[in-house]
Amino acid sequence: MIDDKMYAKRFLQGQGINVALGRTFTKDDIKEALLYAGKIGYPVVLKPTFGSHGDNVYLGLKDDRELERIIAVYLEKEPESGYFLIEKQCPGQEYRIFVARNGFFAAVKRIPANITGNGRTMSSY
Repeated sequence: MIDDKMYAKRFLQGQGINVALGRTFTKDDIKEALLYAGKIGYPVVLKPTFGSHGDNVYLGLKDDRELERIIAVYLEKEPESGYFLIEKQCPGQEYRIFVARNGFFAAVKRIPANITGNGRTMSSY
C-alpha cells in the first residue's frame, strides 16, 4: 500500500492533512482527464497511481495539448497499467515522509539540485 498514491491521499485526508486535488483515470478516460484538468486548473501533474522515487511523474503540464501528449508518452511507458493520476500542481516546499507501522518515523525536506554563484569567480570546498 505504500506505493498506492490514491490510498495515501485518502489516508492523509482522513488525518486532516491537506492534499492536492486529484483523481485517477484509465487509458479509456483521456477526454475525461482533460476536462478534469481544465476544471481544477493548470498547471497539473500526471503520475502513476502506483510507484515510488518520482518515476514517470510529469510536472508543470500547462494545457490540454501538453497533457494529452504526456498521457500518450506515459501510456506507452506503462502499457500494462493503463491507470494514471491527475493532480493540481501546488507551489510550496516538498517533503518526503517516512512512516513506520508504529507511527511517524522521519521527514525530509527535498531541495532540488542548484548552484549559487556570482558568475565570475570559482571556489572549491
